[in-house]
Amino acid sequence: METTRTHINRPEDQPPGLLEPAAGESATKGARTQRAILEAAKGLFIAQGYHGTSIREVATGAGVTIGAVYNYFDSKEAIFEQVFADYNPFRFVPETFQSARGETPEELLRDIARRLEGMLHQRSDLLRLVFIELLEFNGRHLLTVLTRNAALVDEFRERLGQAGGARLRDMPPFLLLRTFLGLLSAWFLAETLFQDKLPPSLAALRMEDAVDVFLHGALAEAPTNAPGAHGAAGEE
Repeated sequence: METTRTHINRPEDQPPGLLEPAAGESATKGARTQRAILEAAKGLFIAQGYHGTSIREVATGAGVTIGAVYNYFDSKEAIFEQVFADYNPFRFVPETFQSARGETPEELLRDIARRLEGMLHQRSDLLRLVFIELLEFNGRHLLTVLTRNAALVDEFRERLGQAGGARLRDMPPFLLLRTFLGLLSAWFLAETLFQDKLPPSLAALRMEDAVDVFLHGALAEAPTNAPGAHGAAGEE
């Protein structure tokens, strides 16, 4: 797997010549070593944050030398960038959208919410990578990850439009999906942040009810004087 390398100054104790893989190293062995580095780094980042993790700790966790780490990654940030690309929870989105089932837009969106909820409850640790990305990097790696799903957004919006049942409002595709995924992301991030410390009044809330608010709005019924509402003043 090819990695993106960024320029850094070589540490003073780093021997020369270690920024290139050793001659004759097999691709399979190299891939295993790189994966071991990423797995070790992922666990360390999740447990103690980006700034709290050193290259030495990553090397120790992967069972390799510091020089071996620099064979594959030019900096600690390059490691995090690859970890975030490979393990961030947004990678579940394409699979979830493609496997969603339902005869109406409402059924499809509810099914997506249920599938994402199940996946993220199983891998809630990966949501901590999003906290690190937002708090320690100001989200600079996030846009690259999200834009990879641009085509998927258009395809799913078309699928929603072709489904039977209620007609969708005329709105930009990205507005619909951004609002929906934003709702789900905020829900999961809050649960991850507070874990079991939520007060009973908040812990009792259900995500499916939040999806219902997204689908039907917060108002019990449309006001009679709303534009286009039936029975507006002056109408028979």
